[in-house]
Amino acid sequence: MPCLANGWRTHCLSTSGGRARIMRAIRTLSLLAVGAASWSACVYDWTWPSPAECSPAAPCPEDQYCVYADRACGNAEKGTCQAKPSQCHEGEGPFVCGCDDTVHQNECWAAQLGHDVAQALECSGKDPGAAALIPCGYVFCETGQFCRQHASTSECPKVPETCAPADCFCPDLCEGMSVEYCDDENPNVGLTVICR
Repeated sequence: MPCLANGWRTHCLSTSGGRARIMRAIRTLSLLAVGAASWSACVYDWTWPSPAECSPAAPCPEDQYCVYADRACGNAEKGTCQAKPSQCHEGEGPFVCGCDDTVHQNECWAAQLGHDVAQALECSGKDPGAAALIPCGYVFCETGQFCRQHASTSECPKVPETCAPADCFCPDLCEGMSVEYCDDENPNVGLTVICR
């Protein structure tokens, strides 16, 4: 730090006109030189530890839960351990099917109890409130919503007012994306749209 101290002291002692400006420039260069020296002398390791693998046979520690990218609850691929959420808000997000074959209020509540989400059809009829819900991937849609899936995501947006009642001819269902598949013929499933 001697360069920094000298640069500051020189600037404080010099208060007249052009000389002051020159001294400020010297001080700035001193600071840059000190900063460059500091950075070149330090080695930073920005790598993060990889999350532990998990499966039904090899569960996570008590404060974590196993997340499966394929939403198959460990029936095909191994998962990775993630921390359980410390707080969940009531009413946020759609109902989900957990890997414990139980319908949970949302994905956060399932995770807090230590469960990843599964395909919603796995939970159909296993909860008194699930009968009125529409299975949609790993979530359940409610009345006034439709099932929209894209890649590995599932969601339950509200039926657009311009489309009510929603059917496969509604142009806004995929919001700018093209429709790959649309089913509005099965009353037990509801309107399902797959976007790409």
